[in-house]
Amino acid sequence: MPAAPGDQQGPRPQDIFISYSRKDKEFVRRLHEALNRRDREAWVDWEDIRPTEEFMQAIYGAIEGSDTFIFVLMPDSVASVVCGREIEHAAAHNKRMVPIVAREVNADTVPEALAKLNWIFYRDSDDFEKATDELVSALDTDLKWVHAHTRLLTRAIEWNANGKNNSFVLRGEDLRSAEQWLAQAGAEKDRQPTALQTEYIIASRKAAARRQRITLGAVTFALVVAIALAVVAFFAEAKAKDQTKKTSEAASRGNVSLSRYSKEGGKNAQALAQLAQALRLNSENREASGLTAAMLTQLSWHVPLTDSMWHKNVVHSAQFSPDGQRVVTASDDQTARVWDAVIVTDKDTREDILLLAELAEATSGVALETVGQAENFTLLTPEQIEATREKIAAKYARMSSGLTPLQRLLKWSVSDRRNRTISPFSQVTVSEWLENRIKEGTVEGLRAALQVDPANARVTAHLGRRLADQALEEDSDPDEARRARGEADFLTSRALKLAPDNDEVKKLRDEVIKLLELKAN
Repeated sequence: MPAAPGDQQGPRPQDIFISYSRKDKEFVRRLHEALNRRDREAWVDWEDIRPTEEFMQAIYGAIEGSDTFIFVLMPDSVASVVCGREIEHAAAHNKRMVPIVAREVNADTVPEALAKLNWIFYRDSDDFEKATDELVSALDTDLKWVHAHTRLLTRAIEWNANGKNNSFVLRGEDLRSAEQWLAQAGAEKDRQPTALQTEYIIASRKAAARRQRITLGAVTFALVVAIALAVVAFFAEAKAKDQTKKTSEAASRGNVSLSRYSKEGGKNAQALAQLAQALRLNSENREASGLTAAMLTQLSWHVPLTDSMWHKNVVHSAQFSPDGQRVVTASDDQTARVWDAVIVTDKDTREDILLLAELAEATSGVALETVGQAENFTLLTPEQIEATREKIAAKYARMSSGLTPLQRLLKWSVSDRRNRTISPFSQVTVSEWLENRIKEGTVEGLRAALQVDPANARVTAHLGRRLADQALEEDSDPDEARRARGEADFLTSRALKLAPDNDEVKKLRDEVIKLLELKAN
C-alpha cells in the first residue's frame, strides 16, 4: 500500500505502485532499493495510517498515475481488505498488474485478477537478483503503450472530474496519438482501454470537429472578402473533408467500443443505439454492421437449426460454413449447435446498412441523439417504431430471390411473427417448428418453443404434462421433483386460461390433475 496523503499536493507520476501487507515491510524495502538501483521509481506507503476515505483517494490517485501495479502475494496481503480494494481499483482501470510471491500462498485464495497472471517468485529459496531482473524485464515490456495508457487515464479522469468540460479535451497531435493508441487497443488481451478513456477520446474528436467547422466558416467568409484566398480555401476544404471522414470513422469505432461495454453490462438497448450511431457515422464499418446483425439475431430468435442441442458448459470453438450462412458451436458438454449467421457483403448498399441502423433503434426502442455537446438516449414513440418497420417492409416487399444475408434478415425481422419462417435462412415456418417440438415431446424442446411463442396454449400444456411425468420419476431429486410438480400445475392451468375451449388442452390438464392428485380448479 502506497504513501499517505499527509500534506502532499498529490502523487507525482511513478513507474510502479507496490501493494503489500505491513507484515512484509522489510521485503518491500529490499525490493524498493533493488528497483531504485535499476532506475525504477516506486510509490510505496511506509506509514501505518488508518485507511480513511481521504487516504484511499490518495491511494487510488497513485494507482491511476502509475504504469504498473505490483502486488506482493502472501497470506496476509491476500486477506487484507485494503489490499483487496487496491486490486479492484487497478483492475477496473485496466492497469498492467504484476504479482510477485514473497511467501507461499494458497492459490485458491488469490483474487482472480491476479490468479490468471504469471507470477514472479521472490521466496527465500529463490534468487532475489534474478527475480528482480525478470521483474524489470516485465516492466519494460510494451512500455510505450503502457505510458500512453497511464497518461490518457489521468487526463480522462481529470476531464470527468471537471464535468466533461471541453477545455480539458485532447487537441492536435495529442488527439491524433490517442486515436492511434485506441485503434491499437484490443489487438492483444493485455491492451485494453477503459470505457472512460474511449469516451474521452471520442469527445475530444467531436470537440475538434466542432472547432474545425467554425474555422471552415471563417474561411468561407474570407472568400467574399478576397478572391485571392480561393486557392487556400479550396485546399482547406479538401483537407477538412478528409479530416471529417477520419473524424467520423474514429467516432464510429468509438461507438462500437462503447456498445461492447454496454452489452457486457446488460444494457442491450443502449448497445443497439450506439451501434446504430456507429453505422450512420461510417456505413463501411464492418465491425459495427456485423455486431448489429449479431445482436439483432440473438434478440430475435434463440433457436438453433439442429433441434434441441443445448449447451450446458463452456463453448470452446465456433466455425462458419463456407457460404457464411451457418456457424457451428462446440461445447465441453459434448454437444454441437448449428446457428444461422448474418454477414454483411459487398453487395449490400449504403441504404441497406442505414436500414439496419434504423432496425436496431426500432428493436431497442432507443436512439442516440446529439444535443449541443451532449449525447442523450431518447425513447422512440410506438408510431416511430411502426414507421421504421413499414419502411423496411416496403423496401423488400417485392424482392423474393437474390437477397443478401443482411437483406434477408431485414425482411424477416419485420414480417409477421406467426407466419414467418423460424429464421431468415430456414424453410420451416414457426407453426411447423412448434408442431415438431410438440411431437418430439422433450422438456428442452418445449421450453424453446415457449420462448418462440409464449402465448401458445398447446405448447404450454404439453410442457406442463411432460413436467408432471418428470416429477413422478423414481430416481428424480426430491427438490427437482417438487419444482417440476409446481410448474406442471401452473403451466397446464395457464394453458386452460389461454384456450378454455381447446379439447387437447383440457385433456392434458385433466391428466396432470389425475397424475399429481391435484384439486381441480
